Amino acid sequence: ECSFTAPDTFYAEFAHAFRKAVLGDRCSQEQAIGAVQTVLAVPITIEPSVALVGEALPLALKTSATLYDALYVVIAIRQDTQVLTADRPMCNAFASLKRCTHIADFAL
Repeated sequence: ECSFTAPDTFYAEFAHAFRKAVLGDRCSQEQAIGAVQTVLAVPITIEPSVALVGEALPLALKTSATLYDALYVVIAIRQDTQVLTADRPMCNAFASLKRCTHIADFAL
């Protein structure tokens, strides 16, 4: 069994990634809309970024990572879990914390 938690920026970031994919001709509009509709149906606990940003900013500054990535890592720290991501630079930025797992390295 697994559960998902994300900051309140998640849905906008997810949809924006598919917007970029459509503009870059990596997927169709229909595929992008379908992907967003699919993720909207997944039960995800949403954490307000206002409750995370106080810890995320110092972490982002310390690691030179984005604030958005640091929001996910703060959640992982608080829940004593891992961020599962396809973003290798994010994994590298937070490597010392051992809180990020690249999807290619993930095993059940």
